[in-house]
Amino acid sequence: MNSSVTCGVICMDGPFGVVYHVCAITYTVWEDDSFEYAFEPNYAVVDLLGAPDFQGIPGLDLSLRKRRYVRHNRVPVFVEERSPAPNREDLWALLEEQGMDHLNRLEWLIRSGMRYGGDNLYVRRFDESDMARTVDEARVVADSQTTEHAMKALLQALARGDALMLPDGGKAEPAARKALHETLIALLGKGGEYRRRQRGEHEVGERGRRRIVVEDTRFDEALRDVKHGRLTVDEAAERLGISRSTFFRRKREWES
Repeated sequence: MNSSVTCGVICMDGPFGVVYHVCAITYTVWEDDSFEYAFEPNYAVVDLLGAPDFQGIPGLDLSLRKRRYVRHNRVPVFVEERSPAPNREDLWALLEEQGMDHLNRLEWLIRSGMRYGGDNLYVRRFDESDMARTVDEARVVADSQTTEHAMKALLQALARGDALMLPDGGKAEPAARKALHETLIALLGKGGEYRRRQRGEHEVGERGRRRIVVEDTRFDEALRDVKHGRLTVDEAAERLGISRSTFFRRKREWES
């Protein structure tokens, strides 16, 4: 029997531009209209995360540690609560906005980038770059131009669920991965704070006025909203109380 398959990755944005690959999700529909949703949690990533940023995947009991959670002919909670239902009055308008001619709820989530108000999760299309791989820690450090770039590369490898090869030839176990994850975030945070302080002092000396201070968490949230189309640059700048040019300058600093 013929089937159509849609594949996505449930993601969560983290600090310093890192994207956590939390779970693979697949929707299969057959020609007799039967369908199946399958979730494959990335426990190497899930184990790095915790409240309040991550509180699980709605509808799945991750404590069971199943390799695969399957819903036959039933729309799972995760999809149901954040995608349009078949009987929604404005359904066709919503589909047309995403260039769709029929309802595929997972495809709509991927195209729209919709986020539910109750968590920070969203779905993007799965591609080969989302595949976990084995990363040599020493090689990452050697190939990076700066220590900061090396730390960000290692952090993204952890967030993707890559197996991390240690200098002694072994692979990092879950406890070691979590410790490294926390250490990298702390070090990158301190480095960013130092650079912002230095730049602020420089601007005071050069211009005779103090740099506008924007909290990291507020700027990170506004930047994510711009990237996902929930705010324009002008709206984000107004929310933060800064100019458009200052927003772009901070964006370059944040992503450097």
